[in-house]
Formats: sequence, C-alpha cells, structure tokens
Amino acid sequence: MNEAKELEDELDVRDAYTRSYIRYMSSMYCDMEWAPAWIVKDKSRVPTDGTIGKYMIPELQEYADLRLRHDKHVQAVQDFEEERALDQVTMS
Repeated sequence: MNEAKELEDELDVRDAYTRSYIRYMSSMYCDMEWAPAWIVKDKSRVPTDGTIGKYMIPELQEYADLRLRHDKHVQAVQDFEEERALDQVTMS
C-alpha cells in the first residue's frame, strides 16, 4: 500500500462524522477494528445541536485548509515560472 499516494487522494471534509464512518476509515487506513477512543469518548467532539452518534473532527478541516493553501501556492509558483519563461522567450 502506497500511503503517501493515498494521502494525496481527495478527502471529503465535513462538519461531523458518524461513528460508523469513523470506524470504517479507521479499519481502512489504521488497521483498527473500532473508532478511535480519543474521538468517540471526547464529549467536546459531540455536536452541540443534540445530534447522537456524530463527532466533530476539526483537525480534518484544518488539514484540508492547509492542503488548499499549499495547492494554491504551488499553482502560483508554476504560473510565475511559466510567465517568466514566456517573457524570456519573447525577449530573445
């Protein structure tokens, strides 16, 4: 399994995740049979709207935001380099 490649795949980031989804992802990527206790036992991760069986994982949103900023930065660098190369070709 190429873990680095898997981490590059799109991640569906939501406000809250069901226990079954967390359990599925844990079994798929961490070889764990259950949802991590640090998520499902943490009362601060339960939505305040009274929803039962869902858990908030704000770290995933932070990660997605960082990835988006990184991707935008990479694209800006590529655009700059292409523009610079084009300028050098037109100057010569």
